[in-house]
Amino acid sequence: MVKGDRIFKTTLVVLSIALAATLSGCGEESASGERIVDTKGPAQILRNDAASRVDKSLLLSADGKTDLSEGCGLADKDPDGLMRYWHSGINLNLDTSSADAATSEGEKLVASYVKDGWEATTQSGSTGSTTILENKESEQEIRVTVTTGGGGGLGAAITVDVYGPCVETGGPDSEEIKNLEG
Repeated sequence: MVKGDRIFKTTLVVLSIALAATLSGCGEESASGERIVDTKGPAQILRNDAASRVDKSLLLSADGKTDLSEGCGLADKDPDGLMRYWHSGINLNLDTSSADAATSEGEKLVASYVKDGWEATTQSGSTGSTTILENKESEQEIRVTVTTGGGGGLGAAITVDVYGPCVETGGPDSEEIKNLEG
């Protein structure tokens, strides 16, 4: 039985190596083991959830959908752009009669996430505001930008951008990224 044991152990080693080689082709992963493919879906779902919280009676159209990976901005430490995050966004054009209605709807959207345990930080400007929403329970970050547009609410919009966590990838030109952005 000694020869049979050796064959069995050798077979297990060969199968283990084959399995490891097969799985390694599935994409690069971060130190935490998370791959960018694992972050795409949650970012898209959160973007869609945020868009669904906007009052449909105010929605004129939805366009400018974004779904792509972006470099984490670590040029000094990551010159090849291997560290990337998933970005999902959408522009919600509002049919409003006033800039105040756009601002109010944006505030309602943000408040709905604050109620769900997200922390909000808002920066305001002359034509709108951007609120960053973060939650310790989530790896994603939500940015809600309200653009009030010109007079009478013309050009009023709410832009929702969701950013996933920074993970190691094969780089912007890798098959992994090309397939996800495809």
